[in-house]
Amino acid sequence: MKKKILILFVSSLLSYFASSQTSEKLSNGIVEVRINSEKGTFDIFDLKNNQLIIENSKIGFSVAEYFDLGELDDNQVETNAKVTHIISSECSNRIGKSSMNGVFPDGNSISLYSKSENIGELEVKFTLYPNKSFVDIGFSFRNLAEKPVRLRQVDVVNSGQFFPGYERENLKLLNGDSGGVMNKVQNAGNMLAENNMLCYILNSDQQRSLVLGGLTYADYRKYIKVESSQMIMYATDPVGKRIDPGKTYKSKDCFYIDGIIKNPFEALESYAENFQKAEKININYYTFPSVCLWFLAVSHFGGDTGAVNNTVGAIKEMENIIKSGFLKYSPVAVRLVPDCYEQNNEQGWWDDEHWQMHGRKERCIVGHHYEIPYETTKKWASKVHEMGGIPFTYFQPGIRSEDYAKAFPGHMLYNKANKYILKNDTIVPDPHIIIGDKGIDGKPGYGKKWQESYDYTDKDFIKHLKTVYKNLKNGGVKGIFYDYPDRALPVRGGMDDRYATALSAYTNVYRIAREKMGDQVFLQERLGPGSDATLKFVSSVRTAGDNNIIRSDDLTKVALRWYKNRRLTNYDMDGKALLFYGPNRDKEITDMHRRAILTLSYTITGRLLLTESFRLFPEKVLYDLSRVFPFHATTLTARPLDAFIRENPSVFDFPISEDWHQLVLYNDTQENRQFNVKLSGNTAFGSLGMDTKKEYFIYDFWNDVFVGRISGSDSIKQSL
Repeated sequence: MKKKILILFVSSLLSYFASSQTSEKLSNGIVEVRINSEKGTFDIFDLKNNQLIIENSKIGFSVAEYFDLGELDDNQVETNAKVTHIISSECSNRIGKSSMNGVFPDGNSISLYSKSENIGELEVKFTLYPNKSFVDIGFSFRNLAEKPVRLRQVDVVNSGQFFPGYERENLKLLNGDSGGVMNKVQNAGNMLAENNMLCYILNSDQQRSLVLGGLTYADYRKYIKVESSQMIMYATDPVGKRIDPGKTYKSKDCFYIDGIIKNPFEALESYAENFQKAEKININYYTFPSVCLWFLAVSHFGGDTGAVNNTVGAIKEMENIIKSGFLKYSPVAVRLVPDCYEQNNEQGWWDDEHWQMHGRKERCIVGHHYEIPYETTKKWASKVHEMGGIPFTYFQPGIRSEDYAKAFPGHMLYNKANKYILKNDTIVPDPHIIIGDKGIDGKPGYGKKWQESYDYTDKDFIKHLKTVYKNLKNGGVKGIFYDYPDRALPVRGGMDDRYATALSAYTNVYRIAREKMGDQVFLQERLGPGSDATLKFVSSVRTAGDNNIIRSDDLTKVALRWYKNRRLTNYDMDGKALLFYGPNRDKEITDMHRRAILTLSYTITGRLLLTESFRLFPEKVLYDLSRVFPFHATTLTARPLDAFIRENPSVFDFPISEDWHQLVLYNDTQENRQFNVKLSGNTAFGSLGMDTKKEYFIYDFWNDVFVGRISGSDSIKQSL
């Protein structure tokens, strides 16, 4: 029996490894990783199609000198440090087994180790899984120096050739950036993308897709850079992980490479599915619409004099919602926005006392955000809930309140109440137009100087945050919108936790809230730095600046993230009007325009934020709303079928099942347009990919009309 087990074990190993003195291979029968220790390089090979995916790639790392905060004077920051960059061709290299596990169980791994004497040794680990086409790439680093270092960057692919031998004339590149960064399909050339990238050969006879990106996040942001036929994929952080002498840092950050799946839609959707499993993401769905009190009342979006952005206004809007009768279709979230920009404000404190104390003196003018008889979180939030609504509130996690900084300097970065951010060695005004000195509407700003903000790694500040979230949870608040969150990213360091990176400190903004508020709370990140590291904590990511209409670029941005939407997060294009749009709400929205807004919000995004009060909605608007709400609570999102053949996608396929598709045609031009969508064929070229041998029924949703039947070999033609 023992002999039989031993034979099976050896047989299994031989199916994965083949070696010579300077090279070894790891294979699962689908994809193969080949490492050359003499050169310090690796290849990734498609066994199924007998093609190279990545060839002759090196690995590399950057380390920076480490400073204790006590070593720095008032004008210094710890990120101004000497940085050394090393690549594997400059190192002694070896091949070995790793002590780290893969992201998923049942994987087999092989590692390339690159050692630079007296500096450090980088391990890049490649893991393959049975019957899976992707490569899981992780890394570790051992500090061989005599002092602590900061690991700033790790290149898991460096100068690797991708798709060697393929002509670049049909190459398409799609970036996977998040937040407010524009997503676009680009013809070859150079591209830098955060999070992930698709490289696609648009060729009906020899189409190929390569997806690269982050698989798990902990301490580092992930980037892919393409220059001609070469690429670099790397993890980076402006502060970097501290690693002490002789210690090994085993990172929880991992990457993903898949060059086997040919169809670009399927390749990116497979990536998102694996990302979801790796990060254990189970998002909350916004099946209901939301109303923003700031949008209702703010002057530069119409200034509804019948609305007010405080707790009394929240209850009044709930009364309007009840009177409209809409609650028989869906609940509605009401978002309170306590945003004061003065020297002393609600931020940092985030308690009932300071929400009672402060209001706003410009544009969205209000005396106090908490008013009697709803002067506590529990009173206003529980009342909204009692009336059938969902209470949401608002934080500015990186905006300072000077009285808070003065009272708790230890809660601030660098443990200082005033740590100025210098420009050319000079103290400068805060860049925010109201907080700084620029001002708005002919009035000067509040004159604050640009300074560091809260330290989300400080133990006492974290203790304070837990008290803040306990009050919100006990009060019944079900959602928080985080505004200007990029200002909470400590790009110049100064954290109390000396082993934290800038990214790990930033994700604490959402991690602590999620842990204390629970799985069912709705957390939204507005724009943000752009990393997918937050997706395991947030429910929604806003992708556009303040607006109340669908704009072509905003739609394209979200449409090209279809594979992440509703699976990894709910994308939000910000507020939408249903009656009048524009900065002054002076442009009327037609019935067709309104239905386009609702259709695209349902099929392309993950939520709808309304910018007008329910008291203004006539019966026809409420009827249209009732036809799309409640939003579905599934991972389904429309594919942008013409993404690879048109600059701004305009044909969207919402696949409910194999035989049931919702097709959305959107004319974003000022001229009439003739659409011609093939039912069958390659989806990358704009078809629905349906069966040529079947017939299908066509139904017009908004007009509630049966159009007719059509052969799967035919096309849908429509003039818009």
